[in-house]
Amino acid sequence: MGVVLKLISILYILVLLPIVYAAQVTITPQVTPAKSVNIEFDQTQQFTVTLTQSNTVCSLNCVYKITGGIIGQSSGSFVLNTAPDKKILTFSKQAPHRGKSSEQIIIDVDCQEPDSLIPYYCTASDTGIYDEIITLNYDLPLVEKQAKQFLDSNLISLRENVQTFQKESYNVDSKVRELDPLVIADDLRQINNEIQKNYNSINSAFDNSFKEYNNEEYVKSQNLFSNSWKSSIDSSLTTISQLKSDVDERIRQHNEAIKRLQNLIKRINEQTS
Repeated sequence: MGVVLKLISILYILVLLPIVYAAQVTITPQVTPAKSVNIEFDQTQQFTVTLTQSNTVCSLNCVYKITGGIIGQSSGSFVLNTAPDKKILTFSKQAPHRGKSSEQIIIDVDCQEPDSLIPYYCTASDTGIYDEIITLNYDLPLVEKQAKQFLDSNLISLRENVQTFQKESYNVDSKVRELDPLVIADDLRQINNEIQKNYNSINSAFDNSFKEYNNEEYVKSQNLFSNSWKSSIDSSLTTISQLKSDVDERIRQHNEAIKRLQNLIKRINEQTS
């Protein structure tokens, strides 16, 4: 009777073993350096994912897929043997040059069809599925951050000055060009030419710098920036204001000269008639 009970107990244990070991099949991941990483633009970060399982009886046949534009093997298969065996997946991710502020790498691992050191005690239910998301936060290098801070305080604030210079230079240019050809104003035309030349030079340089700023190329933008622009614009605006007054005065003088000439001709005609 005792032998029968022992046999029943052994059979009962053998029946429960698959359930016990099935419950033990778990995958434990470890991500290095972390599941959330800060990376500077253009830099490359190395990642290591170490996978282990707790089951000491069942090995696992696994397939994996890594999405997110990584450098390295993005998919494949492996056998995760019984604990304490481990599988190490390594890959790299290069941060973009500019644009994105963050991105995700998704790791899918699906383990199925385990084999067993003890036949029939590892079933298809002994599976493990591991999904992990690694978040990458992109940021500017320190030198780019410093350049951006400088430009925010200088280039951006200068934009309004350039726009004012554009408007005023256009207005004075139109005013000079509308002068009667008989008006003696070669000196004023020369001053206007210098103003237009200065505006075109500053505006072109400013646009090149501002273009790089919009492209998030802050160091390049700062290298194209000149601290002399503001003083040159201020000086040109003063010259423009004076030139407008000089043009008005020259027109007044011209009109008075024409009027005097007309009066002189009238008197001469009267005296000879």
